[in-house]
This record gives sequence, C-alpha cells and structure tokens, in this order.
Amino acid sequence: VLTAIISCRAVESAGMGMMVPLLPMLADGVGIGASGVGLMVGAASSGKIFSSLAIARVAGKSENRKPLMILGRITWSLSVLGTALSTTFLPLLLSRFTMGVAAAASTACATAYITDITSSMTTNRNLTLCSLDCASSFSYAAGPLLGGVFVTHLGVNSPFYIIGAASAAAVFAVHSYLPDADQVKKTDCGSGRVVSFESVTASIRTAPQSILFGRIATYIGWGAMLTLVPLQATSVWAASAADLGMAFSAAAAVGIVCMPVAATLVDRFGHRHLFRAASALAVVGCVGVACSSTYLQFVVSLLIWEAGEGILASVLTSMTVDTAPVNRKAELITTTKQAGEIALLLSCPLFGVLADVFSPSCGLLTCATLTAALFVRSSYRVL
Repeated sequence: VLTAIISCRAVESAGMGMMVPLLPMLADGVGIGASGVGLMVGAASSGKIFSSLAIARVAGKSENRKPLMILGRITWSLSVLGTALSTTFLPLLLSRFTMGVAAAASTACATAYITDITSSMTTNRNLTLCSLDCASSFSYAAGPLLGGVFVTHLGVNSPFYIIGAASAAAVFAVHSYLPDADQVKKTDCGSGRVVSFESVTASIRTAPQSILFGRIATYIGWGAMLTLVPLQATSVWAASAADLGMAFSAAAAVGIVCMPVAATLVDRFGHRHLFRAASALAVVGCVGVACSSTYLQFVVSLLIWEAGEGILASVLTSMTVDTAPVNRKAELITTTKQAGEIALLLSCPLFGVLADVFSPSCGLLTCATLTAALFVRSSYRVL
C-alpha cells in the first residue's frame, strides 16, 4: 500500500515542480501576460477547493478509495496532456482546473489510507509518515530542475508528456498494491460526521488566529513565488527554463533542509521566537527578490525567502500539534490549509494584474506588505 501511495505522491509532486519554470512559456504560447499566469496558478487551487468536500465524502468510505485514486491518476495524466496541447487560454485554464480536482482526489485517498495504516501501528509510525513527506518534498525539489533540463534538450512540451506517462504508469502501482473493495473492512473515516461547507467555514472561524493568519501568509507567499518569481527572473537576468529550474530546485532543497532543523529549534526557543525570525526571513527574501538587479542577488534572496517559508511550515504544524485539542488537531491542519488555498486562489490573479500593469517587482512588494501585516498580527498571538 505504501509503495503505491508513495509512487503516486512522488510523481504528482515532481510534475507540479516541473511546471513551475514553464508557466511563463505556457502563457506566451497562448498569448497571455502575467495576469494569465496568475489565473493558471489559481485555477489548480480552485479545482482543489471546489471539489475537496465532495471528494472527502466519497474517500471517507474504504471501498471507494481505490477506484477514486485510479480515476484521479488517469484524470491527472489527461489534464497534463491537455495542458501541453492547449493552444488557447480557455482549454489551458480548464486543464489546470481539472488537474487540481484530480490532485484533490489522490490526496484525499492517500490521506485516508495513511490514517488507516498508522492508526494501528505501535512502532515506526513517525518514520512511516516521514517517508511519505520526504518522497513528496524531494520529488517537488527535483521537479523544476528536471523540467528545465527536459525543455532544453527535448522541447517545451516534453516535461508534460514525460510526467503524464509517469502518472499513467503509477495507475498500475495503485491497481497492483492497493486492496480491492472486497478485501478491505468497510469503514467510514467520517465517524458519522458529515463534511459540509458550513462545517468547514465554522472550523476556519474558530481556528486560532495565530495559526490561521500565519498559514494564509505562507500560501500568499507561495502564490507570489509561482506567479511572479519566474517573471522577475526573466526580466532581471533573462533566465531560461533551465536557469529557473535550477534556482527553484535549490530554493526548494533549502526549504526542505530547514523543516527538520526548525522542528528541533522549536523545542529549544519556543514557537514565538522562531515564528518571528522565520517571518522576517520570508519578508526580507521577498523584498530582496523584488529589488534584485543581478543573478547573485536574485538567487540569494530566493534562498532566504524559501528558508523562511520552510521554517514557517514546520512551526505552524508544530503550533497546531502542541496547542490544539486532541480531537481537533487534524481538523485544524486541514481547514487552515483550506483557508490558505483560498488566499492563494485570490492573490495569484491580483499579483498577475500588478505585474501586467506595473511590474513583477510591484507585485512582489505588494506580497511582502500583505504577508508582513499578517505575520505581525499572528506573532502577537503565538504562545
């Protein structure tokens, strides 16, 4: 079971990473500007947001998970192919939206399977969870670099064909290793609780503001990275897809390294001091990217920004685990991430418009201002 889940998550994460340096090229290919890039990034998030409640209900029953995961993998492969073949903006946007829906299906099923597996484990539970996160994180970090290399040597559309084929191949792992409906015990992860829009919004409203606003700020930062950083790199030092891929992979690797370091430092310095330090790094890095005029300034600022984002992700999860009631930990992690997805959906088109009307630097400075305000509000409520 873990083999199938890890292979699917690794392929999906690598595919998402590969697409980062290609977004400006896709926009140019269909004749749209930075606003279109923002809409493309937001489309995938909107697919996740609008489908997550219905998918969560279906995935809650164990007999539905394998068919849903296979359907999600096939749909994701087709949406990747649709992205590569799109020659106008509307089909491209629809492909990105469908990709978000398919990713939500795979994530919901994988989460349900992992919950079932680890809930009965008495040893190596953390190691099992860590293996899944590591596979996803390292695949995402390698994605931009691989995408840049494939574009340089095989053509613009080659990453989409490769990752689409890999995703289709992952269907065989799902079919081979995941149990069929007649082999699993009929369970319902919802434990009788109905997932609804009202329950999600109520959970968001009652979430601790330090965690909620901190999570929203990090997602706004990620939206700016995906929408504006490739455009800024192109304008500052005429970056190619390979250059962008290398820079993003290096930054993602720094963020991954910072996560376990942050988890260790939380025990020593507490949430508040580490949260404030990481917030400052993220804001300073964002401003640095906006004001960079050379390749070195750009890369150093991006690494600082990603280090701050990586530490914040770890600190926010730690804050949830340490401060939330036992029966609300998983709920708060899910709902605050959902709030972050909504913030990303709204902010990406805004950043694209600012880049079109003014410049990518203007959008990045707006992001720095928004996230700084949210971080300041959050930091005074961190325990």
